[in-house]
Amino acid sequence: MRIAWVVFCPSHVEEDIARSALDVRFFIASSFESVDTRVELLEAIARYDADLYVFRYPAWLVEGGDVVRETFARLFSSRPALAWMSEQGPTLTHAINSAAWFSRIAVNNRQDFTAYRYARPDARLFYLPFGCTAYNDVARDERFAFDMISDGDCHYACSDEGGAKRRSVEQMIVPLLNDPRLALWGIGHCPHGWLGVPGADRRYQGYYFSVSMPRVYASAKLYVGISWNTEFGGYGIKLARVLASGLPVLWPRTAGMQLDGLVPGTHLLTSSSPSETREVVSRALAWIDETHLIGLAGQRFALSEWDWRRNLERLCDEVGRS
Repeated sequence: MRIAWVVFCPSHVEEDIARSALDVRFFIASSFESVDTRVELLEAIARYDADLYVFRYPAWLVEGGDVVRETFARLFSSRPALAWMSEQGPTLTHAINSAAWFSRIAVNNRQDFTAYRYARPDARLFYLPFGCTAYNDVARDERFAFDMISDGDCHYACSDEGGAKRRSVEQMIVPLLNDPRLALWGIGHCPHGWLGVPGADRRYQGYYFSVSMPRVYASAKLYVGISWNTEFGGYGIKLARVLASGLPVLWPRTAGMQLDGLVPGTHLLTSSSPSETREVVSRALAWIDETHLIGLAGQRFALSEWDWRRNLERLCDEVGRS
């Protein structure tokens, strides 16, 4: 099985797919390229004989105008191509609009199926959740040995997308800032970073490179997540990666979790308020053996249900039969 994966901005998604032992060729697009360059890229992608062509969030394509649209239709109308809409939550409308040229669309969480069915009743919908891959035999690293960690870009000071991420930080992180057992990793000195959160400088540890991610998660006892999808549905790559590591997760209670098979209290811990966050953390760290079992259950779920290789092989088969 050969996959052509077309992406505008590579991220942890592409890192993990590259490790999944799939035969994948990555094509990198840019929204700043000329019409001629976009046409040339489409022609190069079409020359690659793939069993599945996945265009991840193809806003760059749909913004290309009539010439690009006509080229795409000529080259891919008879090929097994689809748009995988990795945008979700408050950016869902952008995602739906960016799939305008596609008759096949892969949705990353089941909560969003309703919105896509309403907006695109003509399209065939498929399921491709944000995935993971196993990181085996990862050693603990004392540099990252904290009871609680959170990482990534918190988007607190900038209040991106209506402040959804800011509300999540206030629910999940702010209640814990007085606890010295918490460590915050990620971008610091920028509008999207942790140092934009009042009081977070006491817990900010700096930035780690992606290659260190398995050791970071192997060295902590509890992961406290933030998300701007809580009110809308969806998770992003972060939840899949942490669950797959076996690190117990405390995640914002998110709309539609049960639709994706996630069971709070079994696969992960959840919170819907600052006071609940404090209560759950207190219990989780006091009963760490039981919390560890939840981490193992979450890992089994992620590697069974969200493994990139398994889901892309399934998707290829489903598209081939559609």
